[in-house]
Amino acid sequence: MKQKLEHVPFNSSAFNICEDGSIIMGFTENGFAIEDLKTIFPGNKLVQLKQIHSNRIVFANQAVEGTTGDGLFLSEPGTIAVIKTADCVPLFFWNSSQSLAGILHVGWKGLMSGIELELLKIVNDQSIRLKDLNFVTGPAIESTCYEVGLDLYETFSSKNYRDEIFIPKKNGKFWLDIKKGISLSLIKKGITINQISDFPLCTYCLYPRFPSYRKNGKTGQRIFNFILLKR
Repeated sequence: MKQKLEHVPFNSSAFNICEDGSIIMGFTENGFAIEDLKTIFPGNKLVQLKQIHSNRIVFANQAVEGTTGDGLFLSEPGTIAVIKTADCVPLFFWNSSQSLAGILHVGWKGLMSGIELELLKIVNDQSIRLKDLNFVTGPAIESTCYEVGLDLYETFSSKNYRDEIFIPKKNGKFWLDIKKGISLSLIKKGITINQISDFPLCTYCLYPRFPSYRKNGKTGQRIFNFILLKR
């Protein structure tokens, strides 16, 4: 990563956390409950959304129970932004001065609707320079495990990077690389490749370490991806 994140140990193999200055971020594995985050970070407000595979990003201090959306934006310390995933990509972000941070839920619907571009609009409204942003993609289904059909390929016809993220298979289907789609979309708007890092962990391959909707369907199990600004 552009800014080194140092691992902070915790007495659970199902909990992964990194810290850099005022930024704390991480993700859980199967066997870790959302209530455990409250125990680990006492005194911090935990904010979640009713995720709907949209391009809607919510300021965490405006979210209440039942608020819908797929992105949380933090501009003050003391709040933990949580996004749930089970194959989709969690996209963490923060600026170099660490005055803002957040996290997005990006599946193919989120990528198609441009949730990462909505984030850049919000950042611009906050007078934050693009070169000051840092991005990290978390555990998600990787391209060599994410098979999709021709219909989805055609759905992405408006995206000029489509043929770079859909890899044809001999059976007439495609492998889809959501992480690459996020990166290419951001790069085309001025973000550099050095500003984007990745946790290369495939939820499909690593089941049951991580929940995978593609592999196991509607189990209700989720990764809790989180980020906060320290007080």
